[in-house]
Amino acid sequence: MIQSGRARLIHFVIDAAKNDPSLATRRFAGATLLHFAAGAGCLEVVALLLRLGVDPNILGRGRTPLYCVANECR
Repeated sequence: MIQSGRARLIHFVIDAAKNDPSLATRRFAGATLLHFAAGAGCLEVVALLLRLGVDPNILGRGRTPLYCVANECR
C-alpha cells in the first residue's frame, strides 16, 4: 500500500490518520501502519504516527517497526 504511488498515497494515509487517530494503532494483516510505513521507508508517515503517540516498540507479526526498517526497507 504505502510502497506504491508514493506522493498521493502518502498524503492520503496522512490525512486518514489525522482524521481517524484509531488507524494509528489498528492492525492490518497483523501489523500496524507504523510497521508498513517503516518497512517502506516512508518517513513522513512514520513521523506522523509517532506524533500521534504510537508506541515505537509495538509488536506486529512478532516484529517491531525497527526490525521492519532494518529488514524490509528498500
